[in-house]
Parts: sequence; C-alpha cells; structure tokens
Amino acid sequence: RQLEKIILDKHEDTMSKMGAILASGIIDAGGRNVTIRLLSKTKHNKVTAVVGLAVFSQFWYWYPLIYFISLAFSPTALIGVNYDLKVPRFEFLSHAKPSLFEYPRPTSPPSATSTVKLPTAVLSTSAKAKARAKKEADQKAAMEKSAAEDGSSSATASSSGKGVKTTEKDGDSMQ
Repeated sequence: RQLEKIILDKHEDTMSKMGAILASGIIDAGGRNVTIRLLSKTKHNKVTAVVGLAVFSQFWYWYPLIYFISLAFSPTALIGVNYDLKVPRFEFLSHAKPSLFEYPRPTSPPSATSTVKLPTAVLSTSAKAKARAKKEADQKAAMEKSAAEDGSSSATASSSGKGVKTTEKDGDSMQ
C-alpha cells in the first residue's frame, strides 16, 4: 500500500517514484513467486546471479541494464507428486493473516474527476482598482450631468436674452 501511495502521488519526488515503481516490479516479478538468490543449493556462488545484480546496480547509467536483475531470481514453488505422479493433498498450518498471501490489486492511474470551480480570490489591488474605476465613472457621469444642466440653463438664458435684445432693438427702431 505504501508503494502504491508513492506511485500515485503526483507531488512525490521523481526519485522516490522511480524507486517505488522498481520495488513494485521486483516484488511482483514471477507472479510474486520468486526470490533473489545468490547461492546455489550446494552453498556455492551462482555466478550468473552475482553478475546480474552487479550489472543491475549500474542501471542508472543505461536503463536496459534493469533486466539483468532477472538473472538473480530463483523460483519459489512447492511441487509435490507421489510415486504415481499424482498430486497429493497438502495441508499447511499458518498463523499469518490470509490477507498477507493475497495478490495485490493492480495499480491504475486515478480517474479524471470533474473539478468544482472555486470562487476566485480577490486581491486588494484589484479591489482598489475597481473602486477607483467606479469613482472615476461616477465623477464623469456627474460632470456630464452638470454640463448638461449648465448647457440647458445657458441655452434658455441665452435664448431669453436674445429675445429681450431683439425686442429692445425692435422697440428702438420703431421710435
């Protein structure tokens, strides 16, 4: 379970992930039915196994060297037959939990989940900029409104002034 957590964690260090993937592969080698054995049954060194592990230890320089570890694997199986080459009935007594012998479920990449859109954080600078823009817009609207009022009152005043002047001129010309 620990290796699976490291493999699936996207924030984990690259070296840790690489080590966890290699460890998981070594554990699962041979259907979890192999061990690394450097000695033969007669207690002599197995040269191929020693060379395989020595070359495997240099895998960092060239990745195809990883496969040399398989030279050190030795199958672990209990095969029992009687003199008629028939499989007898075996019974084993083990005090370990059965879950210890279960095959692990295969690791799979996490499924893509739909993300919930979270509200965007509002920074103080953007709030100040919005307030400044609103203040400028209000001032501009107030200036336009006052300009419109001044323009309409001056237009009425100028038109009434012209009317007075024309009547005065008309009155002067009649005399």
